[in-house]
Order: sequence, then C-alpha cells, then structure tokens
Amino acid sequence: MRVRMSWSRCLVAGALVFVVGCGGEAEETAETVAPAPTAPPTTAPATTAPATTAPEPSTPPTTAVAIATTAPADAPSPIQQVASGALELVRAGFAAFDEARPVRVSSLTSQTYIVPALNADSVSTPDEPTVVVESLPNGDSHTLMRVGQLFAPMASGDPELAARMAEIEIEIWIVGDTMTIDSTDYQLIADLNPTFDLGPFSPGIGTIDLARAGDVAGADVAALLVGSSVPDPAELGRTLPAALTSLQQDPADPSRVAGTATYAAVLEAQGGDVLQVARSAAAGVAPSLGVDADELAAAYVEFYESTPTEVIFSLDDDGSLAELTTVGDLSGVWESLFADGSLLTAEIGTDVAESVRSQFAGSVWTMRTDTTFVIDDTIQVVAPVGAFEDRTQIAVTYFESAFGG
Repeated sequence: MRVRMSWSRCLVAGALVFVVGCGGEAEETAETVAPAPTAPPTTAPATTAPATTAPEPSTPPTTAVAIATTAPADAPSPIQQVASGALELVRAGFAAFDEARPVRVSSLTSQTYIVPALNADSVSTPDEPTVVVESLPNGDSHTLMRVGQLFAPMASGDPELAARMAEIEIEIWIVGDTMTIDSTDYQLIADLNPTFDLGPFSPGIGTIDLARAGDVAGADVAALLVGSSVPDPAELGRTLPAALTSLQQDPADPSRVAGTATYAAVLEAQGGDVLQVARSAAAGVAPSLGVDADELAAAYVEFYESTPTEVIFSLDDDGSLAELTTVGDLSGVWESLFADGSLLTAEIGTDVAESVRSQFAGSVWTMRTDTTFVIDDTIQVVAPVGAFEDRTQIAVTYFESAFGG
C-alpha cells in the first residue's frame, strides 16, 4: 500500500518559498503580501495570537545513546547493539499496519514563527489536524490541507488578513492516474499576488492526468507537485528507525521512545525524495531571484541535510503506535541560504547578503508535527465529478519553466 502524496512535508517547502521570497524586501512586504506558493504549501490554526517570546524547542533526551553509522560486516547492527530494546518497541508499534488496509493519517503541525525582519511574531497551536490523508491499498487517496493555518502566522502583522488567510483550505484527490485539485480558496492568494503564477493551483477545480504529464526535468510531476511520496505506515516502520542517529526509551514514561535524525533523513525514511522537496520549494523562488532553480534546490538540500530533527514514538497500552511526533528547528535557514559562498550570496553580493543575515539574526522558527495512523475499513475515495479544467499541460509548463525543461 502506497499513497503518492505527502502534504505534511510540503509545509516546510511552502513556508521556505514565502520566507525566501520575502527576504529581499522583508520590511515592506511582511504585512501586506500573502505568501506565493509553488506546490500547495500546507499547515497550522485559524487565528494566531502574537507572542513576545518563543517556547523553547523540544530537544532530544540528554542521555540518548548515539548509534554508530558503520560496523564490521560480521558485527550485529549497531542500532541493535546499543538500543535493541527501544528499536524493537518501535518496530512492534508499526506491526499493526503490516496488512494492507485503508488508513487515515492525520497530522497536526504547530509552529513558532518569530521573525522581526518580516514583522512576524506568532505561535500557532491548532486544535484540529492541519493535514488529513485517507488512502486505499490501491494507491487512491484524498487529502485535505488547512493551508491557511501555515500562512496566517506569517501575516500576523495584519490581523484582518491573517484571519482571512487562516480559512484557506485545499483538497486533492488521486483516483487512478487522475489528480483532482480543488484550490478554490486560493482566490485570496491570487487577489493579493495578481502577478504570481499559481500554475495548477489557480483558484477553482482542475484535473491533472498524471500518466500524460509524465516526467519533467527527470522528475515525476506528481512528486514535484507534492514534494515527495508517502509510504504506508508499515513501510515507515521499516525505514524510519534506520534513519535515526540516537534512540532511547524514556525511563520516566516507557510508552515514549525518542530519537534524533536529520530533517533530510526523516524525509527519506518517509519515502520522500529530498531533492524533489527542495525543488518544490525552489520552483517559485528561483525566477523572482533570477537564479537557477536546480542550484537553489541544492542549497535547500544542504540545509535539510544539516538540520537535526527529534522523532518521538508514542505507544498505546497494547504496544501499537499511537502517535509519531517530529520536532524541527528551521531557524537557521536564512543564515544557511545567505551564508558566505552560498548561491544567493553570489547572486546578490556579499554586502547585501550580510545585511539580510543581520535582519534575520535572532529569528525563531520551529515546527512540531504530531501524526496519528488509524486503520478504517469504511474509508472511500470519491473525487468530485464535473467538467473541470484540464490542468495537465499547465502543470508541466509550470515546472518546465522553473527547471528549464
């Protein structure tokens, strides 16, 4: 069982698109310009209250055991050597999903976003899932994303605009080779950014023939649209533990097992392609900056590969996985993208890059995602029916333009 979409991981990509796109004119645009997404950015709550201080990001247990990355060929797996008990708990927690069954994956993403350069000062704590994916064993899926919950905090300087943006949702259905996108709520984004090309996510309902779309610049169009693919929970149970660099059962709470990994490693363990996630983020930014999209994507990849992420497995009384939590601190993205010797610094000049880094100094951007997995045999995936716009070529052209295809 494999679903072909992951909107939870596009949250980061969509947010990076907005932040980098505003970097050059942060003081003037933060309050009046809505983020201009590439692939539908995704995540967080209706309204957010400004906060004067950011909560301390969660950190891995200080006593976590480091897991070696190499070992003699005849030696037991390092992770089994030093943390076999915790590892087996995690694997057993995913075992309930070994059988192909309809699954509902619900993710709730909270965000602390305090960026004085963008006049943003908010802490969002949603009270309902920000992304819900229902998938069938044959790969059909339905995704609901409360996109405005991510955008609203970034417009915290304008409470009225933030409230309107908080209501934005987008729905995606994949049935066979047809993707149906309902991006009607993107009308607000289009109104605020009339010159921005939303491509296949223009307001309204459209369809994309994934088979006819084929590949663009060597990448599957569906992967470009959503950033990466989504593995089923059983596959996740096999791949995620191997991505960890530490793992430990909480002595005070045996139902809690915590580990760490890089953001890139977590994406890959979830079945994603880190480069495609980066390319989704870079697609809408590169043209406005006048830089090569692939080179900019490489800069994102470098950041993802150096950014630590905490991974927490919460188990039910019967040992099955109840919740998967990831906590990442993305505050270093601006320093990374505008560092000395970086692509953007080469394009805009050392003095300007230094000024940008200074503006973003002290910024705080942390994201926490809590994901639950529920087997539900009543799940059905039924896409809307109608004479909708065929956006297949629009999608292909959109990404060909970004990547020079």
